[in-house]
Amino acid sequence: MTQYTKNKLPVTPCSAAHPLGSLDTQRLVFNAARSFLAAHGTTKPAKSGHTELRATRCILGTYSWQDVILIVQRRFCLLRREERLQVRERSHMMPSNTRSKPTAGETHGAERGLGRFEGFSDAVFAIALTLLIVEIKVPGSPEGTHGYSDLANAMAAQWRQYLALVLCYVVIGAYWLQHHYSGRIYAKSDHWFGVINLLFLLAIVVIPYPIRVWCFHLGTGFEPVASVTLVAGLALLACAWMGKWFYAMPGRRLMDERLAPDFVQQMTRRYGIATLVQIVAVPVVIAASRIGVAIALLCVGFFLLPQPTPRYKAREEPSEAEKSNA
Repeated sequence: MTQYTKNKLPVTPCSAAHPLGSLDTQRLVFNAARSFLAAHGTTKPAKSGHTELRATRCILGTYSWQDVILIVQRRFCLLRREERLQVRERSHMMPSNTRSKPTAGETHGAERGLGRFEGFSDAVFAIALTLLIVEIKVPGSPEGTHGYSDLANAMAAQWRQYLALVLCYVVIGAYWLQHHYSGRIYAKSDHWFGVINLLFLLAIVVIPYPIRVWCFHLGTGFEPVASVTLVAGLALLACAWMGKWFYAMPGRRLMDERLAPDFVQQMTRRYGIATLVQIVAVPVVIAASRIGVAIALLCVGFFLLPQPTPRYKAREEPSEAEKSNA
């Protein structure tokens, strides 16, 4: 005699017709058969007082095993159909625009890690810093000054170029420190994040120009215009930096989801206030050139300071290996 258990049932088409009684009778047989199959797989002997087992034995005395299994399969098919119909009705009741509407944390394009993203950005930073010294022309070189009688005085006369070198290095270096720090905050990248990062890198490459304009016209009649050029360039650089932040933040689109919400809010305030001050420095520099330049450069100095250590949610801190590879 074939043994049937709750784990191994013979396969019978759900649409097979069977001349058994009404649906209520089939439901009763199904419930009784299910109780029997559940008790059949246990190692403990069934007690005589179990109502389900006695009802099952009575039903099995009326119907064969094949009839019971067929009824069980048909009932499972009916339950599956009812579940599919319920799911279909719920999907039709949903507004059509809610399924296609992008969420706040939705990414665009292919998601990638930060390996190549940070490598490319670091290369741009390195090239921008390296090219700064190329702008200083050595006295006596084909492009340097000639006709000097004292080399020391000739080199001292290039103080504006030295000042431009130092300021450019400080500004670019400050943003590289924040770029390096953000590697612990951002977890991935997408298409538009890469586009915003390209704009940010463009501002990094261009920022030596307004700095040199200001340094070479410091103390001259053109200093007010040069000051506006410098402060506006620094403000655009800060806005490009904040553009990356505000794009990655909504819904933790690209940020590490393990970061504590209060830490993200704290860094948003710090970066946002620094950027807002640099924007406010633009109208200030129009009225008082050197005060506006001082405010903008102080904001750059803020980026040189160490930022707070990233805080994570409880029991979601990264491992030491992950911290060393970040």
